[in-house]
Amino acid sequence: MIKQFFKRLDLRIATKTAIAAGCSYAIANAYSAYFSRPDILTSGLWCVVASIVVMQANIGSTYKAGGMRFIGSIIGSIIGATATFYLEATPVTLGLTVAITIVVCAILQLQEAYRIAALSGAVVMLSWAVHPELVTPWEIGFFRSLDASVGIIIAIIVSHIILPEQTWLNIQNKFIQTVQITKTYFHQAVEIPKSPTISTETVTSERKQNKELENLLDLLTQLRAEVDEAKVDIFSFNFNNNGNDWLLIIRDLDILVETIAIVEEIPKENLNNILDESLKWHVEKFIDECQKTFDDLQSICLKTNLGETSDKIPENEHLLVVELERFRKTHVTRDFSLADVENLYSYFFHLRYIAKLLRKVRQQLMQSKPD
Repeated sequence: MIKQFFKRLDLRIATKTAIAAGCSYAIANAYSAYFSRPDILTSGLWCVVASIVVMQANIGSTYKAGGMRFIGSIIGSIIGATATFYLEATPVTLGLTVAITIVVCAILQLQEAYRIAALSGAVVMLSWAVHPELVTPWEIGFFRSLDASVGIIIAIIVSHIILPEQTWLNIQNKFIQTVQITKTYFHQAVEIPKSPTISTETVTSERKQNKELENLLDLLTQLRAEVDEAKVDIFSFNFNNNGNDWLLIIRDLDILVETIAIVEEIPKENLNNILDESLKWHVEKFIDECQKTFDDLQSICLKTNLGETSDKIPENEHLLVVELERFRKTHVTRDFSLADVENLYSYFFHLRYIAKLLRKVRQQLMQSKPD
């Protein structure tokens, strides 16, 4: 029952964030009391804020958010403390501090950190303005950086210890989902209609295929983001060893989907009348082998039935090329329209290129699958 309860992502995030916030508050209050800070609750506030903001759905995202917040807090605290020490706290100096902080982040190409950096600088200046006689800007800047660092560290530790998200499983699930949809899209795109399609059927089919293409592109974007985050996660099933290889796999999947989309656009209504029965059989055989390779990708990813997977595309491609050569020699090109001939050769060229990409992804996947 409890295990089922924590299967929901939002509940896992809520649990981890709550624990991180509570630990941050307790630890911040403890070291504030130890250092005898006059504003003892300030550390608790900013430590808790840091832990809540940094906590993400998976460990890789938490590292990325934590890294940006840490860098931004350091930069903002230094600029804020320096500006406060020399210029004191006024509306003009506050605005100037924020502007300088953002410019510095832009120069350092830290666009994702400029908001927290500007906030840190403003917090240092405004906190000093509340108790100018009790603390120096340097003390506030130091504690601001310390508070953020402690909150970030606590969030990362909690991410690893409490209900850790298994990054590889997320990537595995999205990859398999992408392959399944691509397989369906491929089948629809390369299928040669046996009879002319009615216009309404064509429109319906095109809408369905366009929807599948949109879903595929969205899934590939999500998959790429998952891999990027997994590369940041230094404890993610040795994933750093092959994260770049996976980005190459996703790139080739992108190209594969684009190529299938090109085949989808090729008019295929007349191909059924042009091809003879022997060539049709070899085309269907070749397409079936490509379909099996899609299944192989899922099996390799899941490590199931690996002994049954075999690459028979080269053998079937050779037979298809031989059959195409026979067809070319035994049929007169001028019997067909120029458009039909172009469509015929474009169809076979892209079909073979799809097979080449499938074999490439298959090989990369076998080399890159984490143990």
